[in-house]
Amino acid sequence: PCLERVIAAGIDVRSLRVSPEVAVHQAIRQCRQGLLRRHMQCFFRSFRTESNATQTLLHMAIRCGQLDVTRFLTHAHCEATSLTADDLIGPMYLGESIDMRQVHNNMDSHWTTCQVTINRNANGAEAARLAYHLSRNRYQVPIVQMAGWWSRHESTARGIVVNFANVVNHIAAFALAVPPLPEILQLPP
Repeated sequence: PCLERVIAAGIDVRSLRVSPEVAVHQAIRQCRQGLLRRHMQCFFRSFRTESNATQTLLHMAIRCGQLDVTRFLTHAHCEATSLTADDLIGPMYLGESIDMRQVHNNMDSHWTTCQVTINRNANGAEAARLAYHLSRNRYQVPIVQMAGWWSRHESTARGIVVNFANVVNHIAAFALAVPPLPEILQLPP
């Protein structure tokens, strides 16, 4: 519903970009429970993405494995052309932090670390596959119509025959919302 409101307000969601680092730190600042906020601040104090680059909303939805948001953004013609195979493997953030439970209980004689992750269980490859398949056939019909590479045959059962189908698919691949990564192409449809 939030993204629908943004579109209804006239904002082009294709142009919106997100910084994962800023988003995490903003979420921590907005946390209302003091103890939980301190735990999160300690865990994510060292949170840095591999680059400070911002990402499109579709890119973030794919990395977080959010299928419903991926579907919505793909239908809104958003893109994630900078998506790489590394984005689909493993969590967005994996690090270690001091276990704050010991700090809170004043057990500072022996420190232990705990693993901290973001989107560890997310299925980014599945979300990327969904975006790929939703956008894959978006431009074939307009290309065929503009090029005039079709004909109507009443005698055939299909009715319409497309000429140069491989060329049409190749041209349409340049407009994909998600790059055709091997990790996506090997998944079942």
